[in-house]
Amino acid sequence: MAMSVVLLVVLAIVVTAVALTPAIRRRQSPAQPSPSADRQPAVVGVSGLVPAGGHRPAQTPSVDEPGRLDRELSELVHRRVLSRAQAERVRWAADADAQARAGLVPDPRPGTRSGVLDVVGYVGGALVLGALIFAGFTLWADLTRASKLVLAIASFVVPAIGGAVLVLSRTRRGLALALLALACLASGFAVHQVVQDEDLVWTAVAVVACSTVGAILLRSGVFLLPGWFGAMGLTIAAASTHDDWSEQIVSNAIALGWLAVAAVLVATGVVLSRQLAWALAGLSAGAATIPLLAFDHSVLALLLGTAVSTVLLIGLVRLQYPALAVVGCLIVLGVWPVALYQLIDTALGVALGLVVAGCALIGSAVVLARMRHARDRVIR
Repeated sequence: MAMSVVLLVVLAIVVTAVALTPAIRRRQSPAQPSPSADRQPAVVGVSGLVPAGGHRPAQTPSVDEPGRLDRELSELVHRRVLSRAQAERVRWAADADAQARAGLVPDPRPGTRSGVLDVVGYVGGALVLGALIFAGFTLWADLTRASKLVLAIASFVVPAIGGAVLVLSRTRRGLALALLALACLASGFAVHQVVQDEDLVWTAVAVVACSTVGAILLRSGVFLLPGWFGAMGLTIAAASTHDDWSEQIVSNAIALGWLAVAAVLVATGVVLSRQLAWALAGLSAGAATIPLLAFDHSVLALLLGTAVSTVLLIGLVRLQYPALAVVGCLIVLGVWPVALYQLIDTALGVALGLVVAGCALIGSAVVLARMRHARDRVIR
């Protein structure tokens, strides 16, 4: 059970990376020119694209007058195709061309952003986390309660203040969100030390509460991952506090709680970071099969895992979200061999489960390849 939880955490991190990578690329990569631009050379002007060799309007708008280019750039920024910095560079290029044709000296190019500050911030957050891990495994038993409180509160306050300052200054949004997500996880550690939460219920509640506040205020899917950690841990902690429950009842309660977490994430995905939210929802529902398999509820686990993976693969086809394919295939790979082994009680069940998982992986690869081919044809 413990090993399954550890693997679940690792899979959640992988799914988050897969889900957030397209958004990061859209924000950081330079705008790609349209393939049709090679067929019709154009000159970028303030009012839009003017075909080479064509005639400009009699009245050319001034540099400061908003035109079609500004409206298109605003729309692309709103749809998160371009970042604001990239749109400003395109706008500067258009203004510079217009000023050069008018015989004016172009304005200096706006400064480009360096990733050095981001790297420094990420390293600082990693050092804070590393210090906590080092102290927890080597020095924690020797520390006084006051030292533990100072270390726990500082682990929350430092990244929280750093992220808040960056958010208020409207710069380095990616770094700010990463620091605030780290602060959400550290809030549980701080609460655990302050209130001496042995059952870890209030620890998980703190993580969920901080993540919820961050997601609502900043409208970012980055907070879904710490919120998911807290919600899954809260389910285990709440079910484990009932000493009068048998292990099987506790296991069933955990499975139901994880299904409830999946339902909440499905609803959250309607308004925020759909791919990540629904991928984590599938991971939560798939994790609900772990307690079922632990008490030989093989048929129920098989039905649940198959239903969840089917829904995820259908979502892959309809929505073209790669993270859904990752989670769906991992559920099939994890559930089918174990469940069939318990049902057949021979190694043949494992072989059959691996065959089913292999078919699911091959099918997902074929679907992804066809989708990519279709997208490339549309681009051409």
